[in-house]
Amino acid sequence: MSRLSSVKRLLLTILIALCGLASTSSSAAQTTDNNLKITAQNASHLKWQRALGLGGLINAAWSADGNSIFAVTNAGVYRYDSTATTPVLVSGTIAYTNNAYFSRDGHWLATTINSGSEVRITNLATGEYWAGFEELKSGWSKLYFGDGVLVALSQNNRLWLYDLMHKRILRVIEEISDVAVHPNGDQMAVSDKRGISLWDIPTLRETGRFSPRLTRSIRLAFSGDGRSLFTTKVRDGVYAFDVETRQQKYHLAVPGAGFALYDARGTTAMLWGAQSSDLSIQLVNLETGKRIVQVQATDTNPNSAVAITAAAISRDGSRVAALAWDGTLRVWDSHTGKQISEQTVEQSRFLTFSADGTKLLLSTASNLVLNDYLHDHRELLTGHYGYNVSHLAFSPNGHWLATLGVNGIMRLWNTSAWGNLVELTWPTLVTRIYHFSFSPDSRSLLVGAYKRILRHDLSTLSTANPTLHSFVQLGTATCQMTAYSGDGKLMACSIGTTVVVWNAETRRVIWDYAKAKKDITVKNNAVYSIAISPDNQQLALSLSPNRLVIVNLRNYAVKTYDLGISGAMFSLTYSPDSKLLAFKSSNNAAYVFDARTMQKKWSTVGLYREYDNARQFVAFSPDGALLAVSDLAQQIRLFEASTGQLVAELKDNTSGEGTYNFQGIAFSPDGTLLAGTTDTGMVMLWGITEQ
Repeated sequence: MSRLSSVKRLLLTILIALCGLASTSSSAAQTTDNNLKITAQNASHLKWQRALGLGGLINAAWSADGNSIFAVTNAGVYRYDSTATTPVLVSGTIAYTNNAYFSRDGHWLATTINSGSEVRITNLATGEYWAGFEELKSGWSKLYFGDGVLVALSQNNRLWLYDLMHKRILRVIEEISDVAVHPNGDQMAVSDKRGISLWDIPTLRETGRFSPRLTRSIRLAFSGDGRSLFTTKVRDGVYAFDVETRQQKYHLAVPGAGFALYDARGTTAMLWGAQSSDLSIQLVNLETGKRIVQVQATDTNPNSAVAITAAAISRDGSRVAALAWDGTLRVWDSHTGKQISEQTVEQSRFLTFSADGTKLLLSTASNLVLNDYLHDHRELLTGHYGYNVSHLAFSPNGHWLATLGVNGIMRLWNTSAWGNLVELTWPTLVTRIYHFSFSPDSRSLLVGAYKRILRHDLSTLSTANPTLHSFVQLGTATCQMTAYSGDGKLMACSIGTTVVVWNAETRRVIWDYAKAKKDITVKNNAVYSIAISPDNQQLALSLSPNRLVIVNLRNYAVKTYDLGISGAMFSLTYSPDSKLLAFKSSNNAAYVFDARTMQKKWSTVGLYREYDNARQFVAFSPDGALLAVSDLAQQIRLFEASTGQLVAELKDNTSGEGTYNFQGIAFSPDGTLLAGTTDTGMVMLWGITEQ
């Protein structure tokens, strides 16, 4: 592990240097020196240029030799090792990834991608990758690498066997409950309605059945030496079979067992329940079939559905770890039940022991953590991970691209040097972030959160202290949408069924829609979206189910429109000259209206069908000539804003980067970049490079 630790220290030093903060200046930043302004004439030449972040972190694994760490994200699989200064994508091109599976020897990688039905295979030694096979309308439960064969069990209970050398499907077997591959790779155990059988993989023939008959068994696993086969039955216990004789060795009743993990050697198992009341873990000696000890994962009663959220067992079975609902992380000696360590950590999607069992891999909301639990020391393997980005916007001066993830991670990416960024630190009581807006002078952020409305002073950002922040609390209501007026004098928030407007200088409330409009029918309708026109004349708000309200900001006169649209309206957006109002609707369409007369100019169908009022699914270019619309079919369409004429269709994989679905979009203030959120958790940037 000394080699790995030195690699991690070197990697962290480089990453920290890359992530140094850049201070803002009064001059407008240039997003790139080589990009052309996006126009109707050249929009068809838009190309992908870079990705920001590595996607949502879903799992992690150690390499077979213990010298590398693999981070599995929604964008692919990345490797941390001594051969690169940053994590390297090793699973081919970017693709929405559900899970990853490695061969025992570390030579092969299989990822389930796109909708989860497709299996991509990667040769980690050569870098070659290809689409192996796909089961439509299904995901995958298990994948194993045998001797030259990939064994995959679908969620439709179909077992696929795939020849890795000849890249072809060998056989598909129906109605299979579970499968496990023997350590030597040439045998597999298969569970179905008739019981458990043993198969010879090279000949694809059944060689015998285990006795007694256990139908529909799950959690099959071989011991490390391949001599024993184990299975657990929910709220029943552990069964062990002799592989050579195929006879039962023992049955250990564990009535509360709902989950089970086995060590790589097949000597120890940990079993625990799936209920909120199941706070303990049973440790079992698989060689003798005897309970070793029972350990307690937490001492507090959960207020969640599951008490134990993640668990791990070391390769040799000597140590086990569990993470409880309250953040309690405990590690035990599995032979004695003695507790080795206890820490309080953030909730993690996974726990993984290092090869020697002295460290744990776990996740935070935005980073991979290498946890030396023996010395209570944690190293962040920074990769700027983050789940689905719910909102993004460029600062008006072009210095920053701000992104907000659904897990509350907000980052400010420096547009002059994309590797430099700030991750905002929220006050302790702020638990959920919904939306944000830049002030016109780019000096502050209006932030909508759960039971908090905040204004953040961006002038406090500095390279000297990246955690320095300054927040002013404007209210304690839950704000879901925010807006600044073009002159910076007004701030607005949607709060449930109303919209509140503040004087930005005095921070005093000057208008409340609920108080101004006494009609109880209208007042009780939810506010989906708000926008203030750049000329500071109008405040637009959309109400459920399909009403549009325009507020005259000179006298706060209110006018309600029924636009004849069947769906709810989201992502209200004014053109830069305030003459047009665009929005998306829940009926899979985008609309453009004259902002003064509220007459429809044009509309288009094919919008991404997600019920989300935060993402900006439509965006005007800075000169107002173009309207970008994120589309259902993995593309962004660009239209002439005034006429609705289609001028370009921007699809994924324009530069061989991979596949993904578009969501929120935004133009840079200088009109040279188009940024978009994707289902991978990455933010993509497209531009037209000057030749």
